[in-house]
Amino acid sequence: MANRKTLNVNQIISHLEEDDDVFAADIFITPPDNWQNSDEDSGDEEFASINNLSRHQLLAEAELRVTRSSQPESRIVNELVGDEETVHSIPSTSSVSQPPQPISSLTVTQPPPKRRRVEVTRKWSVSRYRMYWEQRVDCSFPTVAALMSRNRFEDLLRYFHVADNNNLDPSDKFAKVRPLWKLLNARWVKYYPGDKNLSIDESMIPYYGKHGTKQHIHGKPIRFGYKSWSICTRLGYLIYGELYQGASTGNTHPELGVGASVVLDLISKLPQGSYSFYFDNFFMSLPLLEELQKMGHDGTGTIRANRTEKAPLKDPKEMKKQVEDLIINVLIYYLISLLLDITTITLSQWPRLNVVQNP
Repeated sequence: MANRKTLNVNQIISHLEEDDDVFAADIFITPPDNWQNSDEDSGDEEFASINNLSRHQLLAEAELRVTRSSQPESRIVNELVGDEETVHSIPSTSSVSQPPQPISSLTVTQPPPKRRRVEVTRKWSVSRYRMYWEQRVDCSFPTVAALMSRNRFEDLLRYFHVADNNNLDPSDKFAKVRPLWKLLNARWVKYYPGDKNLSIDESMIPYYGKHGTKQHIHGKPIRFGYKSWSICTRLGYLIYGELYQGASTGNTHPELGVGASVVLDLISKLPQGSYSFYFDNFFMSLPLLEELQKMGHDGTGTIRANRTEKAPLKDPKEMKKQVEDLIINVLIYYLISLLLDITTITLSQWPRLNVVQNP
């Protein structure tokens, strides 16, 4: 049930500016007392804005109906990842690029008591960011327009940098965002919840522009974008990510291959302890399981036929021809005695049933 309290418009606006948990708010203004000689506001007749209210309108009584966010945990996580150190490391690099004409308060010198955030989700997405400042009802976003002007936003966007463009690593294709990416990885590891069952796989960051590292992976929910080697918890929390730059990315152990090298590099970022890792056939190999066993970890995953160390397994092409019974050869690899053994499991196939829906 919504909370109701009689306030004037000015008090309501001050309250909304200080409250970070408000998801949506509706303000109902009562007519001013001096209705015959009321001051005129400077806004448009068809579109109202809190920045163009007259004195009598600000002092008039109003009713506030607030809808608070139902996911405070996500806001807490955002505050932990984007803390003051992360925020204040960005202006130091942005100040390196001097604009041709001075811009007031381009760099942040002192953190505000409360950072106000505007999270524009897909619910309010538009094709061009300039549409957030338009006055049309179908695309205007008053919260963005009230926070800053469009010209100031474009100036900040032009001179906003997270790295010094005069000292970029030519071998790093993500050099312009590398400092920020390192900070994010450090925060993700710091606030990692401590799960022991972890998944290692590739993930896609959607991007449809032009860039040398943009990938296309057929069959993925996100087919175009940047690829990242990621280690995550079973609930989807990203612990660490390594941006993919080409075939040589992550090949730190050539004797084990790229897949095993990626796994070993990612798990080296975790706190000390024993973990159970799960991955697909791109990463899976018997030498990788040996390395994980030496480190005190468990590994589970599918394996490709050419990585079974020439074990006498049944040909996969013949296994696909099985109709009535499915014969599965399980490879048992003894790390201690270095022996290969084969065991056979027979799984009965359930008969197919025709389901008829009653009219």
